[in-house]
Amino acid sequence: MPKIDDSLNLTINIKWLAQLVVLIGSMVAAWYSLRMSLSTTMIEVEDLRSKTESQYGDLHSRLQIIESARNEQLSEMNRSLWQKTFGKDE
Repeated sequence: MPKIDDSLNLTINIKWLAQLVVLIGSMVAAWYSLRMSLSTTMIEVEDLRSKTESQYGDLHSRLQIIESARNEQLSEMNRSLWQKTFGKDE
């Protein structure tokens, strides 16, 4: 049975050590790159969301104006047809 003490010798091949360093370094670089891409994407999404909300509000107000003008036009056409049909006001 081997003797257990504090003089443990650990050997590693230099080639394996270099490969481990490259592997760990590339994993850290890939993680950092993904985090930065995700951060940039989140900023772009927030910007697009705020622009979309702004455009929605603008479009909604424009549509209300168009709807009210169309409703007024339809009311006028209705009154005109009513007068033509029955010869009197509502």
